[in-house]
Amino acid sequence: MKSGLYVIGLVTSVVAFVTACAGDNDNAKRKKFFGPGSGNEFTTVDVEAAATDDGGLSLAGTAAQNLKLKVSCDGIAEQVVEDAQFDLPVGAKNCKVKLVSMKIGDKTYVEPAGGSGFTHHLKRDAGKLVNSANSKEFIYVSVKKSLPSPLTADSSVQYAYSAVDQFDTIEASTAEVDPDVGVSNNDAPKIKAVRAAIGLQRGLNIRVQCTAGNGFAGSDLNTLTCDGKSVAAMKFAVDIARENKTYSASDLSKIVFPEVATASVKGKKISELAAASYHTDVKQINLNFGPVAAGDTKTRIFVVSSTSDKASSGYAYGFVKLNGTTTYNVGECAAQGANPNFVEQAVSLKTGIGTWRDTSNCWQWMRIETGKVLSKDRFSKCGTVTNLHKMHKLTLPYFTEMKAARDRNIHVLGKGAAPKLGANIDEETFWLAGGRVFNMKDGSVKEVKDVQAGEKHSVLCVIKRD
Repeated sequence: MKSGLYVIGLVTSVVAFVTACAGDNDNAKRKKFFGPGSGNEFTTVDVEAAATDDGGLSLAGTAAQNLKLKVSCDGIAEQVVEDAQFDLPVGAKNCKVKLVSMKIGDKTYVEPAGGSGFTHHLKRDAGKLVNSANSKEFIYVSVKKSLPSPLTADSSVQYAYSAVDQFDTIEASTAEVDPDVGVSNNDAPKIKAVRAAIGLQRGLNIRVQCTAGNGFAGSDLNTLTCDGKSVAAMKFAVDIARENKTYSASDLSKIVFPEVATASVKGKKISELAAASYHTDVKQINLNFGPVAAGDTKTRIFVVSSTSDKASSGYAYGFVKLNGTTTYNVGECAAQGANPNFVEQAVSLKTGIGTWRDTSNCWQWMRIETGKVLSKDRFSKCGTVTNLHKMHKLTLPYFTEMKAARDRNIHVLGKGAAPKLGANIDEETFWLAGGRVFNMKDGSVKEVKDVQAGEKHSVLCVIKRD
């Protein structure tokens, strides 16, 4: 379950930026950063934090609040911002927006005492935040999009957050075998899967870490230990999981050590796995288990034995769900010519609901259903779709994206009975990725703090081209 959180910064002209929730009083309180600009023109940065359904710890359904940022540009000293909006001068150079704290549910994630790990806070930079009440619990942070230099009036910044490091599969979890299944006398290895991904050559890569003490000790694959035990002596295996199966110690043993002589040996040592590598910076081992067939969405069981000796081994295990995991990208867009804003592209034969392509960026907007759902269920309606035998991941739009779509008349062009986006799309309210609510009728947005328990709103999904 590839989990991520996103921070979206929309920069628009202060004069042009309007929302129904921002009145004159809000503008008067907005923090301004005075510095070098072009003709004293300022832009408003709108910051939105959002969890997606791409990661663990059930972050998807919980909206992030209380963001704390550090903002700076050349000539503008770094200042702390604890507001969703602030102003920067157009033309400012080397502007950076650093997320240093946020609250998710009842947990507040902050910079670790030793630093977050960021080096430049530009695109592709990565770090992590830790739970202020438990420094052993952390979430990963990566920069998806940074502000341009010089700053323009249509810029944005995006951060991605996940409880699982860059999770490219849909879901993964681990659990140790309970003592009552017969392995209480054999210690299970303290190994945990923290990432699973389908690589460019469709190889199944699983990233693991040691949960004991300070993690893996050693410098290479031959000397690594976890909780004092040699990693080179352990065996790692992946097999197709059986539906609704409760696995016993005997079952796990058979996966790692097949009893039939002619059976292919699933359990392998690190030295036997293709492209196994140790990432010293994050103390994680990457294991490559070979290719997965295109379109294969079967759940795998991932098993680790503590030794290469079946008689004395304990086991740790978990599951990797490949719900539509894919390396495919949405195809290149053909020139749209005179087609206006949005073009109807496809119709579901099952539901009759349409797919619309945005001619400005080739994003595809899709209505999966017209029912309304609770906030915690908003991401579950945007799963995967198959187009030309390729699976694509759907997600929820952010405020900046939904507002831009409405400004380009998606509520007018997509209105109507199927195969449109819905007969009442221009009258409905929609969940945004960050937990806000967008009113398609007037373009206004309801903030997370104003959303009441039990509210239900519609969902409009989008496939994005990065």
